[in-house]
Amino acid sequence: ENVPEELGRRHAGLPERAEPPARATGTGPASTVPALSEGPALTEPSVASWAQALRRAAERAEGDIVHVHADGSEHRRSYASLVPEASRVLAGLRRAGLRPGDQVILQCDATEDFLAVLWGCVLGGFVAVPLTVPASYDTASAALTKLEGIWRMLGRPWIVCSAGRESALRSLAARQDWPGLRLTTADALREAPEDHDWHPARPDDLMLMLMTSGSTGLPKAVRLTHRNVLTRSAATEQLNKLGAADVSLNWIPLDHVTGVVMFHLRDVYLGCRQIHAPTSWILQDPPRWMDLADRHRVTVTWAPNFAFGLLAEHADRFADRGWDLSPMRLVMNAGEVVVAAAARRFLHALKPFGLPQDVMHPGWGMSETCSVVTDAVLPGEPDGAEGPFVSCGRPYPGFAMRIVDDTGTVRAEGDAGRLQVRGTSVTGGYHDNPGANAEAFTEDGWFDTGDLAFLRDGELYITGRAKDVIIVNGVNHYSHEIEACVEELPHVVRSFTAAVAVRSDPSAPTDELALFFHLAPEFSDAGAGDTATALREIAGKVTREIGVSPAYLIPVEADAVPKTEIGKIQRTKMRKSFEAGAFDEEVRRTQLLLGTAATVPDWFLRPVWRRARAHRPATVPPGRHTLVLAGGDPRVHRLAGQVADALRSAGGLCTVVTDGTRYARLDAARHRVRPAEEADHSALLER
Repeated sequence: ENVPEELGRRHAGLPERAEPPARATGTGPASTVPALSEGPALTEPSVASWAQALRRAAERAEGDIVHVHADGSEHRRSYASLVPEASRVLAGLRRAGLRPGDQVILQCDATEDFLAVLWGCVLGGFVAVPLTVPASYDTASAALTKLEGIWRMLGRPWIVCSAGRESALRSLAARQDWPGLRLTTADALREAPEDHDWHPARPDDLMLMLMTSGSTGLPKAVRLTHRNVLTRSAATEQLNKLGAADVSLNWIPLDHVTGVVMFHLRDVYLGCRQIHAPTSWILQDPPRWMDLADRHRVTVTWAPNFAFGLLAEHADRFADRGWDLSPMRLVMNAGEVVVAAAARRFLHALKPFGLPQDVMHPGWGMSETCSVVTDAVLPGEPDGAEGPFVSCGRPYPGFAMRIVDDTGTVRAEGDAGRLQVRGTSVTGGYHDNPGANAEAFTEDGWFDTGDLAFLRDGELYITGRAKDVIIVNGVNHYSHEIEACVEELPHVVRSFTAAVAVRSDPSAPTDELALFFHLAPEFSDAGAGDTATALREIAGKVTREIGVSPAYLIPVEADAVPKTEIGKIQRTKMRKSFEAGAFDEEVRRTQLLLGTAATVPDWFLRPVWRRARAHRPATVPPGRHTLVLAGGDPRVHRLAGQVADALRSAGGLCTVVTDGTRYARLDAARHRVRPAEEADHSALLER
């Protein structure tokens, strides 16, 4: 019989697992301050619509757009040249019969095409629906499934693609029976004469629909108005003191909220230079990010947290680059939970190139809030008072947030709960989805983000997504905290680690922790011995520092870790794949390698969990024979001996089995076996 986890940890000489603190901050008396934080008053946007913003940027003739292509070449376009191009696209869309309010799906992989079609939609009052362009229209993929599903969900609207994609898309539609397909290309739309009769958009007119990154099924369509996007741009101008003299660099796809709203549209509002580079081109060679920053004297950029650690890992490759990064003044870190260690590795690696050590601004946001809407400054060196969570700062002007419990009651500062927000940049709801809207919005107008967080001194600390909490035996553990712990080890490649709650048995009373990771080549290829060492190091570190033992250690290839377009790991997909049996072979291989109890046939052992009652002595029926299986850790051997002594004292018989390099009968009550060797199991039973 298995002893409860806490009893086992004490007898094995491990520290007891910390229970969740009453307060998320873990220090000081309970606060009586409500967990409510509001940003300063918002200065009204300086234009009333996005058509006005584009016209103003064109007339100023200061900023421009630099398109970086997959071969590294650059194409520079002025805002003034975008106006006639968008006006021709507008004319082409009107010729196709579109009216204000109609939706247009964008399938443009060339950024020049994307922006021309986007602005043609804006000038005509059409609703742009940017979607990820599949790598191929001939091969099944999540992006392809979503394209078809969203096209049908929206009532089969027009699709505009880049010219090189048209033939493959038409072939796909013919093969899969897309009735009523209306498809054209950006080039075809550009052939129309300019139309200067721009639609007079009102602030509450719908402008964009962005798709949430749902892991299964169809994502929800987030509705964003001119007012939503304008006020978010005005707020960051006001808070971060941005202006036409800034130079921004973005390498996230324009179909993502950060690419199109947080960067492109904001920069049109400012009238500044903006640079857009392909995501894959940067990830193939991360130092290219700073090559561009140096060449263009970039002042503003951003990335999800994983990318900062990724660049720092290549420090030996850019030591002699000669960059000058001193113009940089704002590096936003958002899109996933911020891990301070990764962010500081980035700051320290680039310090020799003049990167100011106070440029890192952690923030929080989502498609439903028009991207980032909080702002903090990460100190270049850790503060002694820092905890496991990083401040994402205070709200932007015109924005507010609060923390509530499961009943909707506002919590006190320092207490963790659900993050709710409101403000002029918050979506009015999801398209044609009353169920999701009823779930997301409270009766008093707050939007429930699905994130878990707490406030301290008005600043936001994200602890994770509600769906990313792993509850083992009643104790909450956060996926990102476990992942950060694992990625401190040299055994794994960073940004491919996922901590996921699974249940191998649907009737199990508690979650189990499955750890997915990509081993560094020297541990995955050097031989079983090194791999086993790496696995034990990973499990031991998580057990010691987090206080939970991984039930499954699963080394995977990098391409087996599903990610969104901006590199966020899709844990829900991994959980579903695990529970569908996709990783059974990897699990079996790891268990054999480590010689866990799971390598023993099911008929040989049945784990039983019982509540620990130290005050009641063990009772064992006379003559009952118990087999105690102990892994390779000496602390576990000590625990096994203590369990055996207790069982014998209660009148039972007991045999202890430990693992080793060969079978051995140590004495009448102790045996050593090789867990993966069937012959050793047979010898044990015979004796």
